Amino acid sequence: PAILAVFVMKDKPKIPPSYSALVKTEEKGYFEETKILFKSSKWIGGSLCFGMVIGLSTSIPTTNSIYMDPLNLSYLNQGFITLGYVVTGLFTGFAATLYIENKGLKNCDFILKILLTVSFLSLVALGIMFVYVEKPDMLLILLCNCVLGIGFIGCMPFACSSIAESNFPIQEAMSTNGMNVLTMVFSIGASHLSVQKFVGKGGFLVLAGLMLPAWIYMMFFYETSFKRQEADEK
Repeated sequence: PAILAVFVMKDKPKIPPSYSALVKTEEKGYFEETKILFKSSKWIGGSLCFGMVIGLSTSIPTTNSIYMDPLNLSYLNQGFITLGYVVTGLFTGFAATLYIENKGLKNCDFILKILLTVSFLSLVALGIMFVYVEKPDMLLILLCNCVLGIGFIGCMPFACSSIAESNFPIQEAMSTNGMNVLTMVFSIGASHLSVQKFVGKGGFLVLAGLMLPAWIYMMFFYETSFKRQEADEK
């Protein structure tokens, strides 16, 4: 891939393939675009909420390993549970990417809301299971993790595309960068908080509590502005 990137790919073809690509040839510069982003409440709110959600998704394997250890599950079974989380998320994310490519993003906010709701409910279900069930069944844990993977990892393509669409013509890398930084911060914070002694067995409920404000904002206040798509259509 590196050889192809260096010798074959064209960063800026002579004839831009779309109106949005043409607009992006007239960049305003890094600092100017940064100022524009920090003046956008939608970018700040979206970056915070998507950063929280995707950050929580990367903290799941850590939280899982801590709470599965006392259940005397073999490392192989623990691996299957994590594998279920990753594989279902991988296929959902891939399907979401194909959907965006073929159908466009318009009217896809409802899918994002469904995926975030699925993630939130799965966290609550796992939290209740580990707190109130002395020895949760391995298959039940696996099922919840598979559903959690569908919601958490499946929402990533929509999150990145929504941020890029809403802040067009700012470069995609610029508009998603803040979200990626917050993702790492939230991931580290959530991983440490969910396994603290004072939390007891309620680590997944803590993650659900952290996600609740982001879920509320995304459900009732956030809407994608399809600026790039509308520009291409016109």
